[in-house]
Formats: sequence, structure tokens, C-alpha cells
Amino acid sequence: MLKMIVCTDANNGIGKDNKLPWNIKSEMEHFKSTTSGHTVVMGRKTFESIGRLLPNRKNIIFSNTLQQIEGATVTNDINIVLNLAKNEDVFIIGGKAIYKLFEPYYDELLISRLPNSYECDTTLNLNMNFFNLINTKDCNEFKIETYSSYKDKILFSKPCVDSLKSKMIAEKEQLEHKYHIKPKLAIIQVGNDYGSSVYVNNKSKLGKELGIDVDLIKLEDTITQTDLVNKIQELNKDQNVHGILIQKPLPKHIDEHVINLTVSPNKDTDCFHPLNVGNLWTGNINDNSLIPCTPYGVIKLLQFYGVELESKDVVIIGRSNIVAKPLAALMLLNNATVKITHSKTKDLAEKCKKADIIVSAVGKANFINESFVKDGQIIVDVGINRNEAGKVCGDVDFNNLIKKDLKITPVPFGIGPMTLIMLFHNLLICYKNALSNH
Repeated sequence: MLKMIVCTDANNGIGKDNKLPWNIKSEMEHFKSTTSGHTVVMGRKTFESIGRLLPNRKNIIFSNTLQQIEGATVTNDINIVLNLAKNEDVFIIGGKAIYKLFEPYYDELLISRLPNSYECDTTLNLNMNFFNLINTKDCNEFKIETYSSYKDKILFSKPCVDSLKSKMIAEKEQLEHKYHIKPKLAIIQVGNDYGSSVYVNNKSKLGKELGIDVDLIKLEDTITQTDLVNKIQELNKDQNVHGILIQKPLPKHIDEHVINLTVSPNKDTDCFHPLNVGNLWTGNINDNSLIPCTPYGVIKLLQFYGVELESKDVVIIGRSNIVAKPLAALMLLNNATVKITHSKTKDLAEKCKKADIIVSAVGKANFINESFVKDGQIIVDVGINRNEAGKVCGDVDFNNLIKKDLKITPVPFGIGPMTLIMLFHNLLICYKNALSNH
């Protein structure tokens, strides 16, 4: 696993003038024990200031300019680090540049830029916007009570994901022991889109954690639609493959509707096949039904935090077939009153203010601001965007809305991980259904 053990600005902290700031000094023993025997990746300034104080580690300096440095391996190849993290815990220590570089890949974020009074032996999977909000430029100005006043407002997905993972692993092991057949997911990736590669890597890592085989099939972006259809049909017939996922986006010359129709509805882990979509809308679903991953993840997260959906007024912003429409169907099945809104909706902010729950899936950074909300609401942020600084953010103006009396899902660490875990939930349903016919 890849773990960020420090997220601070090296030029304003651990690397400045080769001196250790007060907070790093106070936690050095914690760092020593946590990283003992592991690989530690850091920038040059971080290594110069604290790297030599961490003996018995395999130090890697990530640099584009250095050729070599005593006591460490120097590289600028991120794949070297990622490959190591597949088989062992690798710790990333550094500033904003290192964080931005490894942001798409890390599994856990351990924050150490905290005052002496805070016990730094707990892993905090915090939203980075929230982290920036409660940390002023001067570490000494940080007030721990600020975190205490906000933490109960944030609906982190990690506790829910961990609970689902434990149940899924137990169920998978029981079935595998009984039938001696291992579940397998086939992922088809057409082309080398960077974002797609990141998502596929995350899916492969989670599959490994769950003990599920993930077979990645990479095809050239010049493949014809006919050849892609033939490949999918081949996987449909393969009894060793229980679920099929077609990584999007696809090249423009390939019709996604045709591809969605080609995937067997019995192996449709994304739940894009019209048969599965129709079952959802007609209420023809049960515990062994396939349900779209992101909408189901939203429902599961709300249920985990004890949010009652019955009789609630829900406003969904968006009208996509992937999120908004299936989520509306799921909300209706849970006896909520649903209003789907979009870019042409009149008085959108006023409609949102009247809701008990707002779900935003518009793909616009900081679109949902204070004019959309009222105290007591639950805000679900499905958006994944980049703000002007290049940082991952959602549709919601998190930094300002978190100050209000409401509950909110963060980005990252919110709906994204829920989507991923529900993909494998669907895969296990495909697996169970196949075993029942075995």
C-alpha cells in the first residue's frame, strides 16, 4: 500500500534551512516506529532534513535533477514506487509537489502537520480541502477544536467501505471454499487514456485486497467496433469470467450503446445493459440484482450513517444515465420524493433550498454554494473536478459549506470509493448467480 505519512510544504516546514519545525520534532519517534523496515519516498529537501534521521529504511529520493545521493536511491520513475507498493507498505513523505504527484495512487493519508497536543497515532483519511481549511500557513496558529467542531459533519466513505469489504471477503471465502472457483473480473481498456489507467489501477488494487482475480485486457485505440464486440462476446462465453467491465471513455468511432448491449446482462458489473436498467426502474430487483455502482454507493453510504430516506425531499442535480436517473429510481424505491434538475431548470438554487437531501452530479467545481443550501440538509457530492489550482474537488464549495449546520460528503474520500466497492459488490453478485447455476 502507498501511504502519505506527511503532507506539508517542505519549503515552509521540514526542508527549510535543513531545520526541523516544532511539529516534526515532536513526532519523530512516531515516524521512526511507523516507517521502520519500510521504503520511504521523499523529495531531496525532505531527505536532507529528516531522511538521515530515519535509519533502517530503504530511502528513495524522487528527483528529476539529482543523479545520486549518499544513503538513498534516486529515481524519477513513478512506476518503480507503484510496483513496490503492490507488495509492501511504501511511505511518501514530502511537500505539495510530492503530494500532487502521488495523489492519484496513494491508499492512505496520514497527516502529521498537527500540534504537540494531538496524538498522531491515528490514520486520518481527511478531505484535502478540509485539511487546508483548518491549517493556517503558520502551523502554530492551528486550533484542534476546529477539527472537533467539523468532523461530525463529514460523511467519509472509509468506515462504510471497510465494513463492506469485511463482509464481502467473508462471503467470497465461504463460496470459494464450497465451490473451489475463484471470482474473476475482466476489464477491457481501449487505448492509454491516463485517467482510465489510474481508475483501472485502483480497481486492480481493490480486487487484490478482496482476493478477486482482475484480468486487464488492453486493446489499441485503433481497434474496430466489430473486433471489440467479438472480444466481449468471447468473455461472455468464458465460464471462468464472472464479470465484465468496459473502461470508459471509448474512442469516438465506437458506439457505447452497442457495447453496453453486447455485455451479457449476467456479467454486467457496471449495470449499463438495458435489461438491468429496466429491472431497476420497474422495481424488479432483489438482493441478487445488479444495480449501478455510483447510485447504489450513494444509498449505501447514507444508510451507513443512519440517514432515513423515506418521506425525504431529494433534489438530484444532473440527468445522466450513469448517476442521476438510476439514483432517482433507487430513491423512489426507498420512498423518497425525488426531483431531477438540470442546466435548464428554473430557480435551481431555490429548489435545492427546499430539499432535505441534495445530490450534485454536474461536474462543475464549486457549483453548489451557500445560495443553494439551508441548515440541516445532507449534501452528497458526486462530482469529480479540478479547481484552478489543479486540485481534485467536487461540485460543492466545501470550504464554505462545511461551516454551516449540515452534513456533507467530501471529495476525495466520499462517493468515489463507494463507487469502487460497489463495482466489486456487483461482481460478487455475478459470481454467486453463476455458482447457483453451476
